[in-house]
Amino acid sequence: MSNILKLSVLVISLLIFVGCTERPRPTTVYIPELNKISTAEVGQNMYEKINAIFAYEQSVELLDPKAKMEYKPYIKYFDKRDGVCVMIIYSVELIDDECNGEFKYKMDGVTTFDYKKVKLPAPIKYKLIPASPIEIMEDSFKYVVLYQGKVDNKLKVSFQEFISLDGANSFIIRDAYTQNIQYELDSNGEATIGFKGLRIKVLKATNFDITYQVIHDYN
Repeated sequence: MSNILKLSVLVISLLIFVGCTERPRPTTVYIPELNKISTAEVGQNMYEKINAIFAYEQSVELLDPKAKMEYKPYIKYFDKRDGVCVMIIYSVELIDDECNGEFKYKMDGVTTFDYKKVKLPAPIKYKLIPASPIEIMEDSFKYVVLYQGKVDNKLKVSFQEFISLDGANSFIIRDAYTQNIQYELDSNGEATIGFKGLRIKVLKATNFDITYQVIHDYN
């Protein structure tokens, strides 16, 4: 084999190797989505912005107690294919063919070659929740807005920043970037929270919970 041919083979092999080992790029997920009316209780997150690697944006929480126990050990990702809602659990897929919040069938089998669509004995109700990232890369970040309650006519809100320093599948808080701020409600019991370009419209606030819309993301 000539040197030129050897060099060509080596270059092609390297290109194939690089292409096969290219890591997925992080994506940014917003919880809740912008402009969606949401409610959070005291101590709960009002808003999260996460930059990490996600397999799916949503996962499934089963509402039937028996089904919860049966599928408890598994991570339940949610996907939508050609108008059909699917919960993915390794070799089992629960199917909601009407996308109305109830799984009525399952695709079951050891391999993809022997998958069969089987009707469940009874429908399994479920709801969608935000999925967790499958991988957190170094320097990935997370912003969290925490509702801390209402005192007289003022809201207490904590803004926190987290970062992954070593690429481990976890975030650590950046204490120097945590700020606790009070916002005053107007005569209608409403307010607009502003922080580093973030804008949250407060529709109603009590000592127990807050109803709001995130109308603009961080700058």
